[in-house]
Amino acid sequence: MTPIKFKEFVEQFVETEYKMTSWLDTVPEQIRSAFFDNDYTDSQGYFITYLVETFLGDNLAEEVFWFLYDWKPGADIYVTKEGGGSITYTINNIDDFVAYCATEYDFD
Repeated sequence: MTPIKFKEFVEQFVETEYKMTSWLDTVPEQIRSAFFDNDYTDSQGYFITYLVETFLGDNLAEEVFWFLYDWKPGADIYVTKEGGGSITYTINNIDDFVAYCATEYDFD
């Protein structure tokens, strides 16, 4: 996968997650629980996770999920290199995240 394709993939994920979360936030909690906290929606989430892990591999998929659900601008990622030394990546936006992943993972 090229860095450009990876960025498109992550951008689509971010956009879709934002749309889903924004819409879901408009639904009253009682309705949300009744219609969305069930085996059907849970299995969709598990299937998406499975596809992403299969497509990207477990480690890169974990990075993408971190970016989607936990990342905050200015977050640092510390990478210890074989033979000593370390690198700190500061992730302020999607471009920083893609550059980090392209450096640390095998992209074509």
